[in-house]
Amino acid sequence: QRFVFANGCFWGSEKGIWHLPGGGIYSTAVGYAAGFTPNPTYEEVVTGETGHAEAVQVVFDPEKISLVDILRWFWEAHDPTQGMSQGQDFGTQYRSGLYYFDDAQRQLCEASMEAYQDALSKAGIDRKITTEIRAASDFPEGLFYYAEDYHQQYLAKPGSRPYCSAQPQQVVLPSLERWGSESLQQQFAAKLPEAFWQAYSPRPHSVVQSPHSPIEWRSWLDGSAVLHVVNRRSVGATLEYMSQDQFLHMGELQAAIDPDRPQELFQQTYAGHEFRVAYGDGVVLGPFKVGHSASAGVTTVTVEQRVFLGRLYDTTTIDSGKISSESQSIQKSEL
Repeated sequence: QRFVFANGCFWGSEKGIWHLPGGGIYSTAVGYAAGFTPNPTYEEVVTGETGHAEAVQVVFDPEKISLVDILRWFWEAHDPTQGMSQGQDFGTQYRSGLYYFDDAQRQLCEASMEAYQDALSKAGIDRKITTEIRAASDFPEGLFYYAEDYHQQYLAKPGSRPYCSAQPQQVVLPSLERWGSESLQQQFAAKLPEAFWQAYSPRPHSVVQSPHSPIEWRSWLDGSAVLHVVNRRSVGATLEYMSQDQFLHMGELQAAIDPDRPQELFQQTYAGHEFRVAYGDGVVLGPFKVGHSASAGVTTVTVEQRVFLGRLYDTTTIDSGKISSESQSIQKSEL
């Protein structure tokens, strides 16, 4: 599938996408998009008279990476509230934009923008998003024109200037389950786990300073932990982790119809990260910290009768004095 986006100087925008893991990014190219003159040159675009934005065209395999993963990188990698600028770069070519090729992409783009506006507001950023969302069909003479060769994969070229004007706000786009319709969730389920974003979410200068090759799949698990949650309750639950003073979606636990056949969830994370379990009946257990096992880095948590029984491979690591069935919580914060 094909998608085009603009979020500031296209050098860093392209690199941010080509190094996403999993082999789903088939190709990237930088160019000039959403203008009103054909075949523009860089010299023409920078005058502001062609109406083009510096943009990235990505061709991707939706079986390996989802458009929602690309959109999450897009939103988190820049400040979408800066209008006709990004960081130290000013002009129409540095505006923020999403350009879709079918109605499903349109719905996802619009819903993601609404979700990110809400996330910014909750983070105390009251500025309005200025990202334009337009159809490729709005440009009958062509949405995207390739930029000159010297701009393509620029940051990987020998002797290139390590420059990127993007201004990541370090505000997380919540998971699709929180803001997408059922049909969007079915069509665009994320392929990159939360553990990836915990390790590689965009930060100021992170793209310029990162290696040029794509991130190796599961490299974010090096030295990390695995959280194993066992649900014996007859109520479904949401596993959430703490990020920037708010709890975000981490995974779903189905209800256990039979306590002897519990529902289980393995989730990659980092030792020391806080998490909690929120049930559909209003019960919230936690927050707790992910423990660390020297041998394999697995923390196992069993949820039974609203009581946490935490263990690192065996139940002797937390004695019975740490568990209170009356208060329905662990008295010790770290498992």
